[in-house]
Amino acid sequence: MRLELEKLAIERERLKTETGLKTAELENKERAENDVTKLIKRYGDALAQVISSQPEEVTDLPAYFRGVKTIGIGSGARFVCS
Repeated sequence: MRLELEKLAIERERLKTETGLKTAELENKERAENDVTKLIKRYGDALAQVISSQPEEVTDLPAYFRGVKTIGIGSGARFVCS
C-alpha cells in the first residue's frame, strides 16, 4: 500500500511538471507569434510581394504612389497622400 502511494505521488509530480512545461511552451509560442518585430516583418514580406520597388526616376513617383494608394484602399487601409 505504501509503495502504491509513493508511485502515485511520483506520477502526480511528473504530471505537474509536464503540465508546467506545456503551459510555458504555449506561452512562449503565443509570445513569439505576437512579437511586434515578427509581425512587422510578416507584413513587410507580404507588401514586398504586392508592391513593386520604388522607382528612381522622380517623374515616375506619382504613378507609383497612386498604385500604392489603390492597394491600400482595396484592403481597407487608409493612406494620406498630399
